[in-house]
Amino acid sequence: IRPRDWSSDVCSSDLAAGRISAPLQAASATMTSNRLYYSYARHALVTALRLARVQAGSQVLVPDFICRDVLASLQALHAVPVFYPIGDDLQVRRDAGLPGAQAIIVVNYFGLPADLTRVSQLLRSRQTVIVEDNAHGWLSLDHDGTPLGSRTAVSITSVRKTIRLPDGAFLEFRDDAGQIGRAHV
Repeated sequence: IRPRDWSSDVCSSDLAAGRISAPLQAASATMTSNRLYYSYARHALVTALRLARVQAGSQVLVPDFICRDVLASLQALHAVPVFYPIGDDLQVRRDAGLPGAQAIIVVNYFGLPADLTRVSQLLRSRQTVIVEDNAHGWLSLDHDGTPLGSRTAVSITSVRKTIRLPDGAFLEFRDDAGQIGRAHV
């Protein structure tokens, strides 16, 4: 068995050539001291939902296009998933009525930013905590140059899905003014 030559890895060469330095700088500028590391984002999601005060019987809004690991995280807390529709553009549909719930999971699909303004406008309750699921978007930016995973009071990010690692994820939370209970854009 020969050791892996990481110099030929696409991600490593991009980093070495400076092609991803802007997203790295943007991501580091938004880092907080409130970061917890996990093996997998599904474990970080359980903690994120606990920060959102989700408990047994709590309703959590979940997109209808979601992986089973997210549902397993909800099941671990005995929370009730309430599905909302996602359109062909991978955004919450404009005609979706988002009922009141303890939290909503909003996904940045494939590193594309979720429209958090639309989500906030469609939510019936201003008390619903928005959890940004950035499992596929580490080092991605939104249209304003803000790193995905830093746009809400609580977010999860999977590093292992961007670079070749066996595991690696983190939960980041911001509570500048005690706003996790009112975590809107």
